[in-house]
Amino acid sequence: MKIAIASSSLVSTDAIESLQSWRDVELVSIFTNPDKASGRGQKLTENQFAQWATSKELKVFKPSDEAELLHLLRTNEIELLITIAYGHILSLPVLQTPKYGCINLHFSLLPKYRGAAPVQWTLLNGETKTGITVFNLDQGMDTGPILRQQLVDIDPDDSTSSLLEKLSALSGDLLKESITAIKSGEKGSPQSNIDVSLAPKILKEAGRINWRGTSASIYNQYRALSENPGIFTELNGLRIRINRLAISNRSLDGKGSGSFIDGKLLIATDDFAVELISVTPEGRKEMSGAAFFNGLQSKAELSFA
Repeated sequence: MKIAIASSSLVSTDAIESLQSWRDVELVSIFTNPDKASGRGQKLTENQFAQWATSKELKVFKPSDEAELLHLLRTNEIELLITIAYGHILSLPVLQTPKYGCINLHFSLLPKYRGAAPVQWTLLNGETKTGITVFNLDQGMDTGPILRQQLVDIDPDDSTSSLLEKLSALSGDLLKESITAIKSGEKGSPQSNIDVSLAPKILKEAGRINWRGTSASIYNQYRALSENPGIFTELNGLRIRINRLAISNRSLDGKGSGSFIDGKLLIATDDFAVELISVTPEGRKEMSGAAFFNGLQSKAELSFA
């Protein structure tokens, strides 16, 4: 079976390497997004996934529109298209072109967390279990019939990157099972209408800490968003990126109020205080929470927002 993989993210690399070594398929092509202008000189730059695929001597194409994608599918005689974090909803002509259709690898247990950011929303909501799903693509957003799923436990300290690493490591085997099922004639099972939820793209403002929330909700925000797009707070108009935090065993009054106790910068929440271990104030280098506090001109009535 001749296959192609469409992706714009490094999360697909484990699956690609697994399928490359599998005799039942021939990985013919890699599709990814066109180069984008970036930097001061607005130089066209490949995305990181395209750079990785090129370094592995894979045949990389960057279709700019549907017509070009259709042309590539036909000229390369692709029998199955696999999408992994590609970022596009495929049109009906594209879905109908490969002999065996198009399938997607999604990093949640569908129908939960349909959308662009399933892992981040899973952590934001404090889930203890998640998984991966391989399903037949249709014209909806992550709504097609399910071929295979695998359950994964979430550790209390898992971040977006560590959880993605766990899920990605399982992706190759689940895709192989799904492809074998497709070749035997399986069409997949319709998704349930129960427990449907969405996982839209995360905006930068989602990283602002709400100190009126519980310490657990703030810690979940840290796990989900500290790597990208980052979490932050403000003190007297100064934006402060939070690089590392921890939940304290102290309870303090005044949600959002900062206190310096036993060499630690603590901020009150709805229950237990949160310690700021490492921060980056706007325009400055990374420093410890203690160093930030010691550098403040006024240390009275610290109110974080």
